[in-house]
Amino acid sequence: MSERASVAPVPRGLRVVSLVLVALVLAFAGRAAADEGAGDGLYGRFDGDVWLAAGLGAGAVVDHGAARDGSTLELRARFLDSVGPFAFAQAEGLAGSGAAWSVGGGLELRPLFLARFLTNNSLGREWLDVLVDSLGLELGVVALSPAQRAQAALVFGGGLEVPLVLGAVRISLRLGVRWMHAEHLRTGVQNEVSVLGGLVVSAPVDVGLASREGPRALLE
Repeated sequence: MSERASVAPVPRGLRVVSLVLVALVLAFAGRAAADEGAGDGLYGRFDGDVWLAAGLGAGAVVDHGAARDGSTLELRARFLDSVGPFAFAQAEGLAGSGAAWSVGGGLELRPLFLARFLTNNSLGREWLDVLVDSLGLELGVVALSPAQRAQAALVFGGGLEVPLVLGAVRISLRLGVRWMHAEHLRTGVQNEVSVLGGLVVSAPVDVGLASREGPRALLE
């Protein structure tokens, strides 16, 4: 008789978060169909040269086939809402006995707005354009707690933000995936995948980067 493969149970926190995320997406997805006004393709993006964002989320972390609860706090700053640094603190297994943490950061790139802006393309609807433009990629490094065996790792990730509230201050539902890769001399390769969802609040601020004069202007 063949043995049935064991499947790691889905953490309760992930089930709750998944239900909430699905409900929010269904509730606000109708904005795209209801929005009949033509947009300018910018939607306040130039109101400030840097967009600051703060997010709080939860989900699941999978390592060696075992899944456990995870939560994250994230801070981001993007020039023209397209490229900039990010930092995060992530906790894992708080509901159990083997709690661990990670602190990291790196660079986030959201290339679709720049491509759309340079080619003068727009869907003409703010909700849809903001949703598409939010697709981003992450690359960085992370410091791991002793409970995770390795001390540091590379981090690769990506995410999409579903707009819930549009305007000068945006509130979005972020859906993201983060992969941490570390190599330890004693324990070998460590690969950890985080699937997280949460709320993000973002707003533009003017720090003068776009209006700052270059060296040639200073000599004239």
